[in-house]
Amino acid sequence: MSLLGAPRFFCETPCAAARVGHNGGTLARVTTDLTHPVQLNQYVSEGRAPASVGVRSAEKTFVYIAYIDDTGSSGRNLRDQQSPFQVVTAVIVPDAVFSSVEFFHASIIEQVVPEDKREKFEFHAKELFWAQGPFKPVKLEASRALFGVMLGLVAANELPIVYGAVDKEKLRNSPTADARPINAAFRCCTLGVEQWMCKHAPKDLGLLIADDTKNEEDKESIKNAFRDWRPRLKLVESGEVMRMAFEGEEFSEVKLLKSDSVLQHLADDMYFGDSRDSVGIQLADMCGFVINRHLSGKEDSEYLYQKIASHIAFSRVVPE
Repeated sequence: MSLLGAPRFFCETPCAAARVGHNGGTLARVTTDLTHPVQLNQYVSEGRAPASVGVRSAEKTFVYIAYIDDTGSSGRNLRDQQSPFQVVTAVIVPDAVFSSVEFFHASIIEQVVPEDKREKFEFHAKELFWAQGPFKPVKLEASRALFGVMLGLVAANELPIVYGAVDKEKLRNSPTADARPINAAFRCCTLGVEQWMCKHAPKDLGLLIADDTKNEEDKESIKNAFRDWRPRLKLVESGEVMRMAFEGEEFSEVKLLKSDSVLQHLADDMYFGDSRDSVGIQLADMCGFVINRHLSGKEDSEYLYQKIASHIAFSRVVPE
């Protein structure tokens, strides 16, 4: 697989067809690209709105949120001895267990954090592992024990973990040394999310929520990577679908131009959130931290890595 090019992985047709509502499937997705302005103007001039934008069957569509965070980021510096790997990690949280994850996260905070500090508190992997920041008054052993408790949320709720990583030394000595590590790691990670959805939730939808960053270059890089692999949907016969939408007819089959889309289960856009307000992003940060140390051969955190190892559903390190 080329580090920058799209890997040759696509969902099998039955998986994709079920996802877009083929022959009365879960949800028929409709997008209007305004290639038929005359027809659209006719409906607008009549003051009419679409009667429907799809048809649902009795089968329920579930939503999976993939919380993403990066570790070992050093821009284009491929000689960083402290961070030899760039890792992007996703923790996939089904809507059915989100309340459970949030509840136990809040319970842990209430037990270990003074009430006057809870509102702005977050579990940051590096601070927790080294007993720094708000954990400085806590002994190192107790701080790392708390790290293990947090990782226990992954095991208790059977949350899948997916990650993509870049070996910076190998990249530096490869023909693609100019590649941006976070871009390649992000692509590998989102590919893993798509593969997991294809296998375990072929008729459902996923959303990406990433930890926000002040590094605008990194942010723009992964946004472009997402849009490259998940372009806007277009219809083969948009005029006919528009007519059906305004007339209130059911869509028995919608043909989409999806050949350019690698991420067929990820809906809409990717979003960025503040880790302080997101238990999912905090879990992704902690999982990514121990995964990075595992790849780097750090033995002092290996016992923490083993707590989540069996839940890693996909991993890829490039260049291979």
